[in-house]
Amino acid sequence: MVIRLGNQVIVIVLLLFALLGLASGVLAAGTQLAPIKIDRVEVQVGDLGVAGTAPIKAHVVGYYGACGGPVHEPVVSRQGNTITVTITVEYTVKENSSCIAMIQPYDRTIDLGLFGPGAYTLHVNDYTTSFSVPGTLNNDVLLGQWWQRFAGFFGES
Repeated sequence: MVIRLGNQVIVIVLLLFALLGLASGVLAAGTQLAPIKIDRVEVQVGDLGVAGTAPIKAHVVGYYGACGGPVHEPVVSRQGNTITVTITVEYTVKENSSCIAMIQPYDRTIDLGLFGPGAYTLHVNDYTTSFSVPGTLNNDVLLGQWWQRFAGFFGES
């Protein structure tokens, strides 16, 4: 539907809500989990420490339908160089009930843990991105703190 107001054209896209699964309507009774929609993910790579790892965080921005109940805590799993984060919202629907379509924002920074140097793939629901941790694993990084303690024992620095 297009409504013309002067020189401006306002387009109301009702189909968008239907495509996003947020349109009002009658849902089946019970509790359902659904992944939230992800707009963007910004990976934050910390400094490489003496242990040879860097802290990694993911700033996740997205949205979900307001008919939903609580957003569950993100579930983070890792297999090799692939990290998967699943973020779901819980919908509890009574029989023959309806829901008014509204969008709630989701904006959270998630701690992914410590990662060594290398290239990684991050999946957050249906969004995928890549990041890398710069640096090399060598004896200076891995043994640096132990060498300092050992050398300190003998009076060297």
